Amino acid sequence: MRRLGMPVSDTTILASLKQYAMAQSESSAAAAVHVAGVDDWAWRKGSNYGTIVVDLERREVVDVLADRSAATTASWFRDHPNVEVVSRDRAGLYAEAAREGAPQARQVADRFHLLQNFRETIERQLGRYRRRFQRLTSVLTMVRLRRRARRRPIVALTSPSRRA
Repeated sequence: MRRLGMPVSDTTILASLKQYAMAQSESSAAAAVHVAGVDDWAWRKGSNYGTIVVDLERREVVDVLADRSAATTASWFRDHPNVEVVSRDRAGLYAEAAREGAPQARQVADRFHLLQNFRETIERQLGRYRRRFQRLTSVLTMVRLRRRARRRPIVALTSPSRRA
């Protein structure tokens, strides 16, 4: 975090986030979550992951779960029966958790992952035509250079004394 100019450790930020989420959920116990967004995040990249739950209507972090297991997330959904929509990534883990814990909820893919999948698909499809695009680019460059060459005026090679 020091690279970002934040003089606090990762652990402090995560503890603060968890404390904030608890305070929010306690203060707004009457306000049920209807549209929940779930995604994983790294406690320690490559080894330790957790789950973050966000109320997408209020745009607030509702809870931070200690792991990214389907059982833990399904348990959270069972404790919050008012969830009508679950926004998630395309992984099967959260799909299974939503089916088990909130069978009444409609599952939707979140915008970030939809756009990411769309971009990857476009890149893969256009990758097939890469050589054709490269050839087309080189042909267009040659055509432009020829047009420029035709437009340049031809300078007469006469001596300055003859012009007078």
